[in-house]
Amino acid sequence: MFKLNPLVLPQNAALIGSKIKALATATASKTDDERSEFMRKCYAEEREAEFASYRTEKFNLSILPNLVASEIFELKPLQADGRIEIRTTQNAEYNVRTLDQHANAPRDEWILRDSMAFYDVYKLETDTIEYPRRSLVQGDLNAVNDVNRDVAFAYQNEIDLDVWTLWLTIFDTFPSGTYDLHSRVDSGNMPLTNVINSTGEGAITVEVMKDLLAHVSLLGRRVRTIYVSPQDLPAIWDWTPVAVASGNTGNVIPRSTHEGIFSSGTILQMFGYNINWKTVNTLATGTMYVTTDLPSGSLYYKPEFEEEIFVDSTIMKHVYGKNDYEGLGMSGAIKPLIAAPERMNSVKVQFA
Repeated sequence: MFKLNPLVLPQNAALIGSKIKALATATASKTDDERSEFMRKCYAEEREAEFASYRTEKFNLSILPNLVASEIFELKPLQADGRIEIRTTQNAEYNVRTLDQHANAPRDEWILRDSMAFYDVYKLETDTIEYPRRSLVQGDLNAVNDVNRDVAFAYQNEIDLDVWTLWLTIFDTFPSGTYDLHSRVDSGNMPLTNVINSTGEGAITVEVMKDLLAHVSLLGRRVRTIYVSPQDLPAIWDWTPVAVASGNTGNVIPRSTHEGIFSSGTILQMFGYNINWKTVNTLATGTMYVTTDLPSGSLYYKPEFEEEIFVDSTIMKHVYGKNDYEGLGMSGAIKPLIAAPERMNSVKVQFA
C-alpha cells in the first residue's frame, strides 16, 4: 500500500492523504483470495481486458508514492472542461515559464499588466509495460503487483521529468513581475536573484549554509528540502566541533551538532531551521537546489483524463512479436507552470 511521502508540500498532504485513504478502503473490499480466484477465472482470452482492469492499485497523479513533483510544486486538479487562468494586477509585464508538450524545452510567456491569460494541459503517455499473460502459478498476486509497480513508476517518471526540467531552468535574475515593492520597503532587504554564489567554499561548509539561510530570511521563507548530489553531502561529515577546532574555523560547530551529524549523516537543524536533505543521482556536483515552505510552481492536471492503456495478447503477438504477452501503460494530462512570484520560493546554491 502506498504511504504518504514525508517530503511532500503541506499544501499537497491533505489531497494525497484523502486519496490514500480512499484507495485503502477500495483495496480492503476484496480479500487476496477473492482477487486470486477472479484472476484464475479471467485467464480465458475473451476476458483479458476485464482481468487487466481488476488491479490491486490504481494509478493517478495524486497518489504516486515517490512523486518528486509533489515535493516541489502544488498539485492543482482541474475539471475535465477546466482551463488554467492567470490574472495579473501588476504595474509591469508578468513572466510565466511553462512547457507546451511533454519533454519539450521550457518557454517564457509575458502577460501584460492588468490582464488575463489562459493555458491548457497537454497529454503524456508512458511506454507499454510488457508482461506474460499467464503465470506458472495461476492467480499469483505478486506477478500482478509487479506490473502495477512498473506502470506506476513509468507514469511517475514521465511527470517528474517535465517538472524537474522546468524547475531547474528558473534560477537566474528575477524577471519582471516577481515582486512589486512598496515604497516603504528597503530594497536592500529583497534579493534580486534566486542564485547564491558561494563557489569560493569549494564544498558544503558552514558558510555555505549561512549564505543560504540568510537569503531565505530576507524573503521570510523557511527551508524545506535541499536536493544535492550524493557526492557532495559527505562534506558535512568533516565539520569540526569547537573543542578541537584549530586553524581554519570556517566549519566549526557545537559538539552537540557534530554528534548529530555523526549519528544521522546530515545537519538536520541550523539557526532555527529544520532541514531535509535528499540526494539526487542525476545532479552534478557543486550545486544544490533548495525548496521552501511555499510552492516552487504549480502542477495542473485533470484526473478524469488519467487512464490505463491495455494492449491485449493478439496485438502483442502481431504488432510487438510477443507471444502470450499483454501490455499495460498509463496516460494523463498535465501542465507544470511557474509564475514569476513563485521564483522566490526556490534557491540554487553554487558552492564549487
